Amino acid sequence: MRNLLVVLAAGLTLAAATSAQAQNQVVQGRITNISFSSPGNFSMRVTLDTTLTQCSNNFVFLDTSFGNYQAYAAGLMSAYALSKPINVTYTVQSNGFCAMLEYSY
Repeated sequence: MRNLLVVLAAGLTLAAATSAQAQNQVVQGRITNISFSSPGNFSMRVTLDTTLTQCSNNFVFLDTSFGNYQAYAAGLMSAYALSKPINVTYTVQSNGFCAMLEYSY
């Protein structure tokens, strides 16, 4: 019985970890548009040439409250100007909008 409980606990832990990871998505594409809004209103909105079916309005956003906002914004604008493909990791929020977590060239 004790072994069964250990196996069940391990299985639940793995399921919870997998569920949390499944919320993060990765997509690759080129930036087709960048728009800016006021702080707290999806401040920097990035649209890719890849359809983001899970995201409301088909963009990922970066808000000014993000700790490294200025560096991310500068890099994203460079990628846009150079038409470089980027890999974006994002999470779908409960409201359907997609928050950017990280990106790379």
